[in-house]
Amino acid sequence: MIRIFRSFGMLQFALLLMAVLTLSSCLKDDDEEVVYPGDAAIVAFSLNDFKKTVNTTSSTGADSTYTATVSGSKYKFYIDQVNRRIYNADSLPYGSKVTKLQCTISSLHSGTIVIKSLLSDTLFYYNSTDSLDFSLPRQIGVYSLDGTTHVDYEVKVNVHQEEADEFSWKSLPTQDVFASAQALRMFNLNEKMFVFSSNGFETSVYSCNEDGTGDWTLAVPNINIPIPAEVVDNVVATDDALYMFVDGRLVKSSDGLEWTIIDVPEVMKLVAADARTLYAVNQSGYLVSSSDEGQTWNVEPLDADVSLLPTRDISYCRIPSRVNSSTENVVIAGSRHTEDYYGDLTSMVWSKVAEYADNSRQNAWMFVCENDVSEFILPRLSRLSLTCWKGGILAIGGSGIGACDQEGFARFYYSMDGGIYWRKSTDISLPKGFSATTCSMATNSQQNIWMVCGGSGQVWYGRMPGEEGNNQKAFTE
Repeated sequence: MIRIFRSFGMLQFALLLMAVLTLSSCLKDDDEEVVYPGDAAIVAFSLNDFKKTVNTTSSTGADSTYTATVSGSKYKFYIDQVNRRIYNADSLPYGSKVTKLQCTISSLHSGTIVIKSLLSDTLFYYNSTDSLDFSLPRQIGVYSLDGTTHVDYEVKVNVHQEEADEFSWKSLPTQDVFASAQALRMFNLNEKMFVFSSNGFETSVYSCNEDGTGDWTLAVPNINIPIPAEVVDNVVATDDALYMFVDGRLVKSSDGLEWTIIDVPEVMKLVAADARTLYAVNQSGYLVSSSDEGQTWNVEPLDADVSLLPTRDISYCRIPSRVNSSTENVVIAGSRHTEDYYGDLTSMVWSKVAEYADNSRQNAWMFVCENDVSEFILPRLSRLSLTCWKGGILAIGGSGIGACDQEGFARFYYSMDGGIYWRKSTDISLPKGFSATTCSMATNSQQNIWMVCGGSGQVWYGRMPGEEGNNQKAFTE
């Protein structure tokens, strides 16, 4: 930085600046009059990319930290011209290194920008390449070109002060009924979380409040008891109901207690649902759909060979459109039969744009896992579980299947493009002490993430402050 003066020399500086400007004007032709603007203001302020420290936990439970780069353009700064304040409404993430920030500042008519020292009244010329300490509010001033106007602003860079302002997990009471589960499926419906739990002999249904309060309640469905163990993999949810395919019957419920027989369709397995439509695999291995609760089923158009459809460890999620309330993206992922496709290393991922307008066309399902970049694939994982979070897809799964040797339940994977490219999530880490032999997750109506764990019976409730209230619907099979 270039130091220019102390506060007691402010008047002298202004006079000097005016003298220089006057001299420069005198050097010009006597007939040419140069008029410099007399107003001053800061009109734009933004941060360049910056660093933050991230605390994480390895798969062995050991604590570690690493440094990540954050895009400064994600955080908008507002300029209050009345009160001369500059601030960011959305706080920078916890761990942001605000003692060394670079910023881009623009002034009206390219007026001279100065920055006051944190230690004294010394002022420095602003240089966009300098690193500034914003751990405390800073005074930034601007002078008009004619030297007659000087305006000071207070710049405050807001930062989350607690690690809880990052994504955090809360451990809820352990449930013995989930500890014995060999397979789990979790859904959010009507402000409740529903868990279908199979112990290898039968499937049981439990529910609790979606905000984590209250106890888990065992539902006693008004159908044949016990529900077969394999039904846990034959459940989906629309906006207003749960659907099961059990003993050759398609049944429906909004509370897990009262189930109504809808039909007796010739489907083999329910695999997904959107707001209005059920999707299943029929006995011939084709993907079929029904928009009339199973009374009629139509073969779905595919843009790739039917042999690429998953047949086991299937999960799905729904991603609402950001611009159209009558459109969402439905994504299905899972694995093919191990005996025939032992060499598969990736999950089979399919995506469809579901439109609900009266004149909407039927879109084909797209096979989207033709990504050959190994670091951006979703591995072929057992007991795969997907959920929608922050407009993307969050995935977790058990140990690899067939030739895939990935460690089970070691990390989250995240995709922002409908399942084409997957990255190991840096926003969410596994909870400290996490343990599971099988696991299912779902997102509630406030975009908080639930996980239930077989083997340990753990129940986890995770949240990112500021993300609540998006009201995005998301389910996993």
